[in-house]
Order: sequence, then C-alpha cells, then structure tokens
Amino acid sequence: MLVGKSKIQLFDAKTGKEQLCVESKNIVTKAIDYLLNPPKCTIEAGINYNNLYNQFMPVCTKGLGGLLLWDDNIAANPDTIFPPTTVNCVGHAGDNYSGTAVKRGTYNAAESGYIDNSDNAHIGYRNVWDFASDKANGTIKCLSLTHIKCGDAGYQSYDNNASDLTSFYRLGSVISASNGWFIGALSDGQDVFAYINSSSLNLYIVHHTDLAKISMFDVAINSSNNSNYTESYTIDIGTNTFTFPSSSKPSDVYIKDGQVLLTDASISSNIITIKHVVVDIYSQKVVNNKTIPCAALPDDSRIYSCRACFFDGFYYLIVQHASNERPQIYRVSEDGQTITALLTPDMPFPVNSLSSYEMIVGTFYDRKLIWKYFVDSHGIIQQNLFYSSSDASYISSVPTENPCYIYSRNYGYKYVIALLNYLGTINNLDEPITKTASQTMKITYELSHATG
Repeated sequence: MLVGKSKIQLFDAKTGKEQLCVESKNIVTKAIDYLLNPPKCTIEAGINYNNLYNQFMPVCTKGLGGLLLWDDNIAANPDTIFPPTTVNCVGHAGDNYSGTAVKRGTYNAAESGYIDNSDNAHIGYRNVWDFASDKANGTIKCLSLTHIKCGDAGYQSYDNNASDLTSFYRLGSVISASNGWFIGALSDGQDVFAYINSSSLNLYIVHHTDLAKISMFDVAINSSNNSNYTESYTIDIGTNTFTFPSSSKPSDVYIKDGQVLLTDASISSNIITIKHVVVDIYSQKVVNNKTIPCAALPDDSRIYSCRACFFDGFYYLIVQHASNERPQIYRVSEDGQTITALLTPDMPFPVNSLSSYEMIVGTFYDRKLIWKYFVDSHGIIQQNLFYSSSDASYISSVPTENPCYIYSRNYGYKYVIALLNYLGTINNLDEPITKTASQTMKITYELSHATG
C-alpha cells in the first residue's frame, strides 16, 4: 500500500527567504488500482498490456507524476476518483515547463528522485515542483497527485491537445462497419451493436470465441477455432418514433438488464416532448413505448434545441435557448410534469449547436469533449474528458464496471479508453494557504510503501 506526505513552502520572491512551511499527509485513492486492472474485455481482445501499463508505470513518475491544487477540500475517501464541481483547480504541474500559463508550475528534476534506506534500497520517491511568483496565485486547501499528463494540462483546461487526458485502445473490428454502434454488453459478456432508423431498431449480438474449441497446440485464434458470430434482429419500434442527429441514432441508447433503452426529445411551439422506448433483447419485443409531453421549463424561456436521456428514474434534458448560448440541464420526472433546473457551476459547455451533442447514461459528449456526471442534491458532479483521435468524431461513451475506463464506439468498432484526469491522492490541508504574486512556491510530495 502506498502512503504519502507533502510539504508546501512559500518564499519571498525577492530575497528567497522562506516565509511558510506546511507539511501534511494524504490518503491514496483507488485510481491506480482501477487503471492497472482494466475491463475484462481488454483481455479477450488481446490488448497489449505492456502498451497499456506503459501509460501509468512507473507509477511514481507517470501514474502519480502530476500535481493538482484545489481551492477547497475534497472528501478524503479512497472511492473519490474524480473531483466535485464544488472545487476549482487553482494550480497544476507535471513535467518541465517554461511557458506563460498562469496556473502551471514546473518539475524540479534536481531535487526529485528515489528515497533510499540505509542499505541504498529504493523505499519511495520524491517529486518536487516549483511555482514562480506569477504561477498558481490564490488560496490552496487541497493537493492531489494525478497522471503526469493531467498535471501538464490541468483539470479543466480547454487550450491543450485533446489527447492529453485520455488513451485510446481499439478492441478490433467486431462487426461489419455498416452494422451500427456498440451500445453495451449483456451479462454473459456478449457485445450488442445497434442501428436505428425512423421505424425500426436493428440489433446485432456478437457471440465470442468458444474457449473449449481452442487446442493446446493452437498458436493463435483463427477461423478454425473461433466461433464468433453475430445474430441480427429487426424490431419495429413505430413509424417516426424518433428524431435524429446526423449520426442516425436517438440522443440516448444504452443497455440495462437485458433491455435497450432509447430516448429522444422534440420541440413544437416551445413545448418539449420526450419519446422513450424500451426493447427486450431476448424476446425482441417492445415492452415500453411512451410519449411524454413536458411541462413548461421553470424559466419559461425560448427553446432553440434540445436533447434527452433517461438515467436512474429521471429524464434529463440538455436545452439550448439560443443558437449561440451555452446549454442548460434540466431533470424531469417520469410523467414530464416536474422539471428542475440543475445547478451547473462553471459547466464548461462550448457554444455550439446541440446537433453535435449526445447524451447517454449520465454522460454528455460533444465530439471531442465528454462530461461524465452524476446528480446529487447539490446539482451536477462532473468530470471533463478530452479527445483528439480522428475516431473521436464518432465517439459516444458506454459505461464500464471500472470508473477509470469508458467504452466508446464507432461503426463496427469497440474501444476502451483510459481516463487520465483522476485523483490519485487527496491531501486536505489543516489550514488554507494563500500564495501571492510576491511569493514563489515549492511543493515536495513523497510516496513510499507502507511498512508493518
């Protein structure tokens, strides 16, 4: 088990005299455990684990080689993998840096390195970052180690290359590229792809390799021992059931408990109507088909465009009130009559047409930006993710059993994506520290293996 401690030092920028030194200890979250234990589908797909693990190892300089500074405390819970929206990132650091970004510090390689015992055996590692007088000024209440790339990019920075905060792993061509999108897996691990038109749902269920057919003499999985095949079904879901973006699917399509849930929204005379259809995969029958006229929005404002999803007993609407306005999110009761505008502090939606937005299982995504969230009494808890791959123009996320990975999809392909903007440690300070433009700052973070 890893344990860690930090030291923050403030110095007079002119004289170099130390003005403050604060030391504290942290808790280590489950993030690294999750990252080093990816979804089991990666094993079936033959992902090169050396390539995967190379993203995070050595943990001391990669997986926990970045630093995030927060303006408020974060619950010291090992299960807290991503920060709430109640905190703001006021500073960050990863690798060497000499640019002008006002929040970013630089790595101090001279003072960083292994911590050795009396026998010269490595027992820990020390990372040191320096912040000049114009960097990371403000109040600091919490520190977190993160991936080095997130330390470089910052938690909510939108000026960095998209690839900084994710790593793509394509699991191979599963079905014909024209046969739809990966929407999830059944309890027995079979992948399900879907294609939707205005009146039917086309399902493709992929059966995986039968391991009993693999001989000890086989050197690879090939046509002689591979029993992969696809069942296909076409299910009538009613003429003109859905409206569609250019990607030929409703806003929200996913699998839960052996059923496909499809949700979308339309607008007429400033009134939103939600369409919700549930299809049982095993019987290939529609078991629920609802059209739900919604009450007027709480602010009774004009509705320019709207998307919808269904999640955990509620509908969620993402509404744009004008073509160049950032959208607002609303939670809607199942009968459509109780609508609540959710708190969205600093919700970083870009100004864009909602035609490029998708919503699925608690996730909003806009081609190269994804926000995975859940809702509590305070509003939306969210994380921001970034993409730069050419495949990103077709991305839509599917949740996995592992919070540090998401599945994604393109026509005929299934991907798994490692998220690099996590909290690896949480270190709440006993008292807040305020750095000003008259001070420089040094942060030393030591990690070691617990003994005894």
